[in-house]
Amino acid sequence: MDQGVPLSTHPSSGLRAPDWMRRLRAWHDWPWDALLPVLALALIAGALRLALILRYPLLYDGDALGRWQERGHPFASPWVPLFQLCVYALTRLADAILAVQLLSAFFGATATLAFWLLLRRAFGPAAAYLGGLLLALDPLFVTFSIMPYQEGLFLTLALLALWLALAPGRPRWFWLALVLGLAALTRYEGWLLALLIWLLLLWRSRRAGTLRWRFAAGSALALAWAPLLWIAVQRNVSPMGIQTLAPTLDPASLVMTLESLWPTWQLNLGIAGGALALGGLLWLGWQARRGSELAWLLLAFLAGDLLLLAFLRPFSLDNLRLPLLSLPVVLTGVAGLLVAAKPLASMETEGTRASDHPAGAGRKQQRRLRVGVLAALTALALLWYVPISAQRVAAYDALVQPAASAAGDLPRTLPHDAPIALLGSNLETFAFHVYAVQAGWQGAFIDLDPTAASAPTTLAAALRATHARALVIYGPAATSAGVRKLARAGLLLPVGNGPGYRIWLVEEAGNGSAPIFAGAG
Repeated sequence: MDQGVPLSTHPSSGLRAPDWMRRLRAWHDWPWDALLPVLALALIAGALRLALILRYPLLYDGDALGRWQERGHPFASPWVPLFQLCVYALTRLADAILAVQLLSAFFGATATLAFWLLLRRAFGPAAAYLGGLLLALDPLFVTFSIMPYQEGLFLTLALLALWLALAPGRPRWFWLALVLGLAALTRYEGWLLALLIWLLLLWRSRRAGTLRWRFAAGSALALAWAPLLWIAVQRNVSPMGIQTLAPTLDPASLVMTLESLWPTWQLNLGIAGGALALGGLLWLGWQARRGSELAWLLLAFLAGDLLLLAFLRPFSLDNLRLPLLSLPVVLTGVAGLLVAAKPLASMETEGTRASDHPAGAGRKQQRRLRVGVLAALTALALLWYVPISAQRVAAYDALVQPAASAAGDLPRTLPHDAPIALLGSNLETFAFHVYAVQAGWQGAFIDLDPTAASAPTTLAAALRATHARALVIYGPAATSAGVRKLARAGLLLPVGNGPGYRIWLVEEAGNGSAPIFAGAG
């Protein structure tokens, strides 16, 4: 007899229900309370970064421009190599600035998800969602996760390494060693994280009474393979002889470092944000005292990062990326502090079933309240942080817009191998190099001393020495006395201008010889 549609046993009557009903029931029983927050975080983090990249497509920082220029030489750059290797591999498939920006945005989104994963295991779903939301929308992290920087990749790997290290039971050594090693090949702070996780594992083993020297040595080699390999290959801590360490014993440097980090720790909320940050760090300290391993690791990493920045790293305190690695520590504390208040604390009961709540209406009401509070906080965060991120990215984009525009405005009658002289800031001239090459120019780009425009004889001599066929000037130098006098003498011919820049052809003799500068003074 034809049995028709396959049937499955009905749980209440013993009858067999169709497969479509079983699939519908499985869909209904899916843990949406756990899945929806991570989907929301992925959508927010990805959509915001994609929108900003499409609206502001320029690379607006020297390191970002340098990473693009060095995309074909992953081991010949002054950085530990993993992110540059990712850029290299991607640009073999799609050699476009947009592709590299999308890669960075992807790592920015994965860092958000890894943060959610870590906090959910350690402090529950409410803290995980709030922490992930704050990281996804933080204007500083957004700004630097749409440029080719390694912080998004590093945070992804570092947070996953912490998640693996804090897993219940025995560590999954292969995955922990692999992820931690990749983090160490992305930023030097990965070396610090490897040390802290190793100390945690030693402490666990000592507490269990199983600590042996073989375990200590073997675990050290497993977790430190990447730094050891890097030093063995480079025969130095630094790549290409770049100065990675610059020790100083000035105690004031620690205070100055804290001053440079504090504005980011305030989360763009002024005094209220500062109070939240301090309260969050105190909450983390309280959790550490209660035995939270993650709280201990985060606070130890924060202290180590501060000491590195203050006493060992040669970075200028004006470097805006300095607070990025300390940001998840502060956000963890802030999220935990907020969750400690009602009604968010009720979210910690996520996953409870109807048997735990005989009154089904009460459970539904609790769920509606939870969703409502989260939706309200999400809407407020979006309304507050998205405009700040857009404003910040727009400001940086405006810094290099004249350089990119000038590169696209070069006269097509000029040979593509003609030398071009540049007068402007380091960022403007560097950006011009990148975008002129993108536009197909193959000649030499010569950065003139900014003082060259002050006198016509000085500028004429500089142009003669460089054999420049064109001069691109940014900012006030375009109307300097030297430029005006050479223009009046007919030695500079204006061929292009736009907001913040002017382009001049360097007039040559009819026989194609060197430029005519006689009488320029």
